[in-house]
Amino acid sequence: MRRIMRKCFPIREEVLSMTDDNEKRLGSLIRARRKHPEVQLHTAAELAEAAGVSLRLISDIETGKRSNLLSRNKDAIEQAIKWAPGSIDDVLDGGAPTLWEDLEREHPMLNPGVPIELVAQTLSSLLDKMEKIDKLETLMEGQIGYFQGVADANSRFPAPVELEQALAESRAEERNARIFFGQQIMKTIAAADPATSDKVLELFTPLLARAMDPEALKLPSTRSGNVTSIARRRPAGPPPDLEDLGVAASRREKQSDRERNDDDSDGLYVLSLQDLSSGDRTRREFTSRAEAEAYAREFLIAQGEKPRMVDAAIKDAGRHTADTSGSGYGVRIRKVKSASQSLKREPGGFEVEFYDPRTDSNFGRMVAPTRKEAERLAREELLRLGEAKENVDNAVRNAGYTVADTRHGGYGVRIAELADQ
Repeated sequence: MRRIMRKCFPIREEVLSMTDDNEKRLGSLIRARRKHPEVQLHTAAELAEAAGVSLRLISDIETGKRSNLLSRNKDAIEQAIKWAPGSIDDVLDGGAPTLWEDLEREHPMLNPGVPIELVAQTLSSLLDKMEKIDKLETLMEGQIGYFQGVADANSRFPAPVELEQALAESRAEERNARIFFGQQIMKTIAAADPATSDKVLELFTPLLARAMDPEALKLPSTRSGNVTSIARRRPAGPPPDLEDLGVAASRREKQSDRERNDDDSDGLYVLSLQDLSSGDRTRREFTSRAEAEAYAREFLIAQGEKPRMVDAAIKDAGRHTADTSGSGYGVRIRKVKSASQSLKREPGGFEVEFYDPRTDSNFGRMVAPTRKEAERLAREELLRLGEAKENVDNAVRNAGYTVADTRHGGYGVRIAELADQ
């Protein structure tokens, strides 16, 4: 299994080295920051208590052993050491953290006694950024609608479930931010000095109307620009026609078939697709290489990849994981067994195997008579290793199809059906 993962999803040594360096740098920066006079948390235990996280988590971070953190833990640690939100991710990406004292110098409205005009100007620029995010979300709705249409027309295309979830989360966060801004603006108006109340009303009433936009405050499922409506979508060019994709794919398949050995149609082929930006992986099985290539080509083009890059990736997909572009998808097609062998196999129980990406090794192989028993064993072992229950449930649910990470950078688990020849 380890060899298969190395072949299917190779990771460049320099990328690993850079990631390790950034993790160690994050630990050093956090350790130094908590001792700073602005923070004064002199021990890891004090930081853990201030952030409301475990001492082990802080110790692992400061020694560079762990960087895969839940969002709420990142936020809590950043707040405890007075880093601006997103600073931990910035450091892991090779950047530098943003300190609260720097923000206060850059945005004087955070300090007491500043002119109300400056406060209004800063709030206005923040609302400008929020409205840009809203436009991007509307564009994302249009993309989801297109991908859903592709999935409805062709059962081999997956529905954009993850995109829909991401959009719903983004809309919910935007709504919460708008409500927060609206509340702060109302407090500013209510607490205005009588001598300047007219000026405050003049400056802040338009800002309140922008923050509390009724359309933006609707829940995602009730917005007029939701996925089921095209009222708010930005005009875009026509999407690629599936029939045209199919004809082109068929033509290339025939050419590939002539160049390939005759026995390529006899077997089981596994197609692996990896989103290089998110790390998400999709695995599908086909009875012929031509079917696997056709699916991969249509899927990648529908995701916005350039056809020439897709063709180059498909051509190399039998030998290694071929990137369609620098930040696009990795694609791998491999023959795992012959069709005749596949037909002769009889169920012989289920194998559970775990994978630790930090050491790039497999461990804890177990065999169970039923799938249900295999899932129970996998769940118990992952919980024993300290994984969160909701992450374990998601990992076990997907374990029959891929090595499912219990969390980003956490343990993987695979459940495979055994067979007696």
